[in-house]
Amino acid sequence: MVDHPKEWFIDTGATRHVCADKDLFSKYTLISGRELYMGNNATSKIVGLGKVVIKMTSGKELTLIDVLHVPDIRKNLVSGSRLVKAGFRIVFEAGKVVIMKNGQFLGKGYIEKGLFKMNVMTVLRDLEKIPKPKQVKIGPKTVDCIFIGYANNSSAYRFLVHKSVIPDIHENTIIESRNAAFFENIFPSKEEKETSSIKRAHESTNEETHENEEPRRSKRAKIAKTFGPDFLSYAIENDPSTLSEALSSPDAPLWKEAIKNDMLIMGSNHDIIMKTKKMLTKHFDMKDMGEADVILGIKIVKAPEGIVLTQSHYIEKVLRKFNAYDVTPLRSPVDLSLHLSKNRGEPVSQQQYARIIGSLMYITNCTRPDIAYSINKLSRFISNPSHDHWKALERVFKYLKYSMDYGLHYSTYPSVLEGYCDANWISDTKDSKSTSGYVFTIGGGAVSWKSSKQTCIARSTMESEFIALDKAGEEAEWLRNFLEDIPRWMKPVPTIMIHCDSQTAIGRAQSSMYNVLLLKVGKRSILGDTLHNPVST
Repeated sequence: MVDHPKEWFIDTGATRHVCADKDLFSKYTLISGRELYMGNNATSKIVGLGKVVIKMTSGKELTLIDVLHVPDIRKNLVSGSRLVKAGFRIVFEAGKVVIMKNGQFLGKGYIEKGLFKMNVMTVLRDLEKIPKPKQVKIGPKTVDCIFIGYANNSSAYRFLVHKSVIPDIHENTIIESRNAAFFENIFPSKEEKETSSIKRAHESTNEETHENEEPRRSKRAKIAKTFGPDFLSYAIENDPSTLSEALSSPDAPLWKEAIKNDMLIMGSNHDIIMKTKKMLTKHFDMKDMGEADVILGIKIVKAPEGIVLTQSHYIEKVLRKFNAYDVTPLRSPVDLSLHLSKNRGEPVSQQQYARIIGSLMYITNCTRPDIAYSINKLSRFISNPSHDHWKALERVFKYLKYSMDYGLHYSTYPSVLEGYCDANWISDTKDSKSTSGYVFTIGGGAVSWKSSKQTCIARSTMESEFIALDKAGEEAEWLRNFLEDIPRWMKPVPTIMIHCDSQTAIGRAQSSMYNVLLLKVGKRSILGDTLHNPVST
């Protein structure tokens, strides 16, 4: 049986191209009486011969001729030796393979279970947008519900019906809807005597209140939030360092209160996860919410070939909060014709501007590297925003409205850490510092990214690229050490490849006569060590 009939692997030990799926052939001829000999001395029957056209993820096509049709083969194989004889160049480096011909890039692939798997169009997975349920107007009759999570196949909310006067909706049933108004200070599942005195906005204003009922008071001892400007707080050496020490200390109630929060337990062994939950249940009042669907405002969506991390619900909440939900969507977050600079006049709605930047920065740091440059640029003017800064901020809102359902899609392939780095040289005539940016990917999704102003002045485009490579090299070193600490990760961790689009910087870095690199980059640089003992190439 074929593992995955649409996947292709490069095999330098194979003398012929081999395919198991007849549907992939564009030209096909039946043959008989021939067998294919394997490396383990086994044989398989060859039933056909023909031509196969593979479309790479780069958009270019690789045409294979004289491909053997062997239904019993488990993997589709591309013979490396036949490609080389046909004039192709194959480069294996840092867990990655690159295919070129006549100096032109054709396609690439990554190592998977000891073989190099080619990136073809049939394995390219696009992030499926989560469909929105049909919006309807809320009628005069409402239903009291308890929010329990998010729907699996749409962007709606899931509720447990607490009280209903609608005949078609019964109590203690689960419904999905997007037409909801949330009241964070009302807890319908608690008894009436424990409910808050805050009433819902749609309740009748002439309802009598319980004047004689005493409000609930916390039994916890009141502790001052600050000790004043004349005191500093330090960590005490006798503080517990483990959970058992914290629970056995005199301050155990305080530690329990401090630990109360959402918790996400991850692991590869289901039995150990259950034992951990059982142990925590003995010491804490906790509720098992089952398989995680949202954590810290990040929604976890299961896709056919992996998982998707998205903040569509949080983005919608931010847009509605700042009255930007009805804006006209745009396809890009930056207006290149708008040059931003410091405001020399009076600030325009400075506090509101700061609140919006704070909300958007959380989105940027969690799931949206595509707006990292925009938010980093706009955050430089928080202290004194102008009308131009507000105009640029409104464009980010319009882009988020267009890309609300975007997210990060992770799969098991490729399991190779790879980086991309770039820099722009003095894009602002009033600021002599350039902007650096990098992104690292694993499993098809970004895991680390950053866009920031450089701390030193670059005198040329090449130097700005070197400064950007220096920062990317620091991050690559940290990520490699992090992967080394993961017990089940492939050891040793392959060399991390960082891509740079500046041919001048690449040529100068490879020059043995260039010996003043560290003086140009800055007072501390990891790039000089990288060139001699590469973490990245």
